[in-house]
Amino acid sequence: MSDTDNTSKTEDQPSGAVAMTVQDSAEHEVGKPLLRCCFDASETKIFAAGQDRHIWQIALTGEAKKENVTQIEGHDGWVLALAPTTDGATLLSGGTDGQLIWWSLEGQTVPKVSKRINAHDGWIRDLTLSPDQKMLATGGNDGTVKLWDVAEAKLLQTMKGHEHHIYRIAFHPDGKQLVSGDLTCRIQCWDLDSGKPATELKTPSLHRIDKNHNLHLGGTRGLCFDRGGKYLAVSGLRAAPNYLGGNVQPGNVILDFGTGEIHQEQKTKNNIETVPWESFFMGDDTLAVAMGGKAGGYLIFWNRDKEDEFYAHKLPDVARDMAVDAKKNRVATAHEDGKLRLSALKIG
Repeated sequence: MSDTDNTSKTEDQPSGAVAMTVQDSAEHEVGKPLLRCCFDASETKIFAAGQDRHIWQIALTGEAKKENVTQIEGHDGWVLALAPTTDGATLLSGGTDGQLIWWSLEGQTVPKVSKRINAHDGWIRDLTLSPDQKMLATGGNDGTVKLWDVAEAKLLQTMKGHEHHIYRIAFHPDGKQLVSGDLTCRIQCWDLDSGKPATELKTPSLHRIDKNHNLHLGGTRGLCFDRGGKYLAVSGLRAAPNYLGGNVQPGNVILDFGTGEIHQEQKTKNNIETVPWESFFMGDDTLAVAMGGKAGGYLIFWNRDKEDEFYAHKLPDVARDMAVDAKKNRVATAHEDGKLRLSALKIG
């Protein structure tokens, strides 16, 4: 891996941050197009998954060697969603086979299937754990959001309200609220007590219809709350001059969650032709988004209150997912070329 700092900057920096750099540090050869990744609770391993129906366990101790990559079998289709519990006991996964799988990690060199459920009619596109780790939310192509008891692997609620594929789900930091975003960038808030739709949030700049091909363009590609739950970031496509040809422009809409009003519309300064695939708030006022598309792969950082990014890091290949460690100083990215890459993040 080259130590070249492939970055571009603008003048705006996040409040409280003197400077930011991202440095490519390591890459692990997995061998198939990757779609998802996550750190385990100890952060000594990363789980990655993708288009070959496997999950891969990657040990981060020592050098990046093939023997540190373990193949795990269990799904019958692409694996589109991963979530580890913070106690290190369990990994949850879902994919195009509609199966939701509990993997036992305790005392295991290789994760073992402990529970398998046919959870959705069609693809499971996303899953996420509640802040207290007691509930799991899943969603996908059948347009339903389902809540599960993690310890008992039991269905608690099925929530209906979307008319299109659900792409992303996020729990509010208070653990009492849940949001889901679909193909049309419609953001539905749910009342978890009743299982009924509550408020609906609008992000019209991230949705359009290609009338020539009868396609909804974009979809909710990233969905995340800031640490306090005041702001919700929605990532998608703000423009698509030629969607099928890869000529697209990414964007974010920052919503004030309490009022539902748009706080800030965001774009890339040079209209980089990429698709957002995952997003995280790094603290209270910095949004990080992993992207991949015609222009390659990027990690791009915005100040919550600014239109243009303040930092863009060029990755070696198209990125389809990102994961951030607990200290927010290490970023893992899953890539189309089948490699899992690690980058060091430095602020100040």
